[in-house]
Order: sequence, then structure tokens, then C-alpha cells
Amino acid sequence: MKEASKVYAQLFHSYVPQDAEYLFKYAQTLRAIGSFKEFYGLDEKISRVKKRRFKREKIYK
Repeated sequence: MKEASKVYAQLFHSYVPQDAEYLFKYAQTLRAIGSFKEFYGLDEKISRVKKRRFKREKIYK
């Protein structure tokens, strides 16, 4: 899990995902290794990504 957490951290340092699923997976790796401060910080990011996606879907329907 520590390796997965490092890989996700490197990925999200240079890339903002359009799907909250990837942020959720990163959050799960942080929780598994006990990095709760970072884990709770991702809640806000996940929420923003979901809102952006919802707005896009609403526009195109």
C-alpha cells in the first residue's frame, strides 16, 4: 500500500483527474497506511471533482 500511495501522490502532483474514482482509490491507500491528515484532505477534492462532473452531465443532457 505504501508503494501505491507514492505512485498516486506522484500522479496527482502533475495531473488533476476528471473522475473522482481515482481520488477515492488514492484516499483509500492513504487511509490504509495511516496517513489520516492527507486522507481527510482529499474529501474536499473528491467533492469538487464530483460537482464538476455533475455540472458537465447536466449541461449535456
